[in-house]
Amino acid sequence: LEEETGYKAGKLEYVGEFVPMNGVTDEISKVYIARNLIKGEVNREETEDGMELLEIIPEEMERMIKENIIKDGMTLASWQLANNKIKL
Repeated sequence: LEEETGYKAGKLEYVGEFVPMNGVTDEISKVYIARNLIKGEVNREETEDGMELLEIIPEEMERMIKENIIKDGMTLASWQLANNKIKL
């Protein structure tokens, strides 16, 4: 989290997990909500050059999903698990 975003979490809250490519790999994606964030320094690797941090409110996330702006499956699955936990 800190490397890519510059934020440190005071607390990580587990919300669930999913299998992103069932039948292809045995990979499991675990989803957490980062709480009590502390702003720090971004320290990305060279391969992550060009990565952007987009900070939005939950309603904006919902709008972007409805308008098919956000299409990434891992993002959508993670958002659904987190959304169930925070009960928007």
